[in-house]
Amino acid sequence: MNLCIYFVLVLAVFAGTAYSWNDVEIRNQIGPNIVLHMKCHMTNPTNDLGSKDLQFNTSHTFEFRDVDTINWKKEETQCLLRYGRYYHDVQVYRESFLTRSGILRSWEARRDGIYFKTRHDRPWEFKFHWIVGK
Repeated sequence: MNLCIYFVLVLAVFAGTAYSWNDVEIRNQIGPNIVLHMKCHMTNPTNDLGSKDLQFNTSHTFEFRDVDTINWKKEETQCLLRYGRYYHDVQVYRESFLTRSGILRSWEARRDGIYFKTRHDRPWEFKFHWIVGK
């Protein structure tokens, strides 16, 4: 009986995560005519996500899956966001110990800082102030 319960649990973990993507969305709400520059990479250097310039009122979404069902080495995704003299290096996603699917990590750049939410129907939460560069 215990073996049957274990089998059902393992099957649920694999079946529930097999086909769903995780999304990281980055939005530019800084202001008209202000471009948000972003350069993103994962902790694994072979997974460089590259650079992108986002115009005001646009967004970019990365879709990916957690790699391992049980993940001892958690993959992290970092994005350097900047406009003008302002910047911030943000950890936009970190894999969990167990594989997750259907995860949303949405980041919004505004003049006063960087905001975050995990569901489309939730309000934005302030997370970071911009760092002023030279």
